[in-house]
Amino acid sequence: MRKARRAAARRGRRLRIMFADEARFGRMNRPRPGWAPIGVRPEVASQLIREYVYLYGAVSPKDGTCVYLIMPAPDTECFQIFLDTLAKKYPRHFILLLWTAPAIITATNS
Repeated sequence: MRKARRAAARRGRRLRIMFADEARFGRMNRPRPGWAPIGVRPEVASQLIREYVYLYGAVSPKDGTCVYLIMPAPDTECFQIFLDTLAKKYPRHFILLLWTAPAIITATNS
């Protein structure tokens, strides 16, 4: 924290502390057993679909402002877009971004 304050002061910027996280949202459909009258076997079209979107978000506990983006993939390129968006929203701040080991990003880039 002290290093971040000093770095912000050297650049003539205010320090903004933000907490960030990522999440995956999507759907996976699977045919499930269902009830039908005895002797009737219903026909159900089935296909396995996996569709996901990824949310990157950061919030500032001081004033509650937040930045979030819904992205198509959990990769380095999307994460960089998120960081660039964050920097554009707070151009006069030095941002200390606290992130708990982004599991999605680490898993896909290892």
